[in-house]
Amino acid sequence: MNEIKRLSELAARILSELEEAGAENFSSTVNTVMDPLGEKAEIDDSVNALKELIQSGLAVLRVEYKSEKSPDVSFEMLSELESSVSFAPEERLWKWNEKLPMVEIVATEKGRELAFEILDERGYQWWRQNGGEKGGK
Repeated sequence: MNEIKRLSELAARILSELEEAGAENFSSTVNTVMDPLGEKAEIDDSVNALKELIQSGLAVLRVEYKSEKSPDVSFEMLSELESSVSFAPEERLWKWNEKLPMVEIVATEKGRELAFEILDERGYQWWRQNGGEKGGK
């Protein structure tokens, strides 16, 4: 329970979205954990939350359908995420550059266990319930 409180709100949202599938692509996750407006800060905040999850041993990044990456390689991949997405204002979504291999966020075993605890405590997509705050912070 203490570990949940140490996570930023956005890191907790991202991790909770990984609980069932174990992995999810970056752009889809960003679009799910906030209501995107197309601001650069949305991607910056997401990258910072991923850094937090990787440093805590809760997640790693990998190229879609490839073997999981180490935390060191995951940190290197973080720097490429901002230039790999663009905002589609007509759809209000961040979209992945289809010319690039898709990057996935993968929960570690420890991450999936904590994700389950988060969902047990807060419920599915708690940030969208009861007219709650929907932004990323």
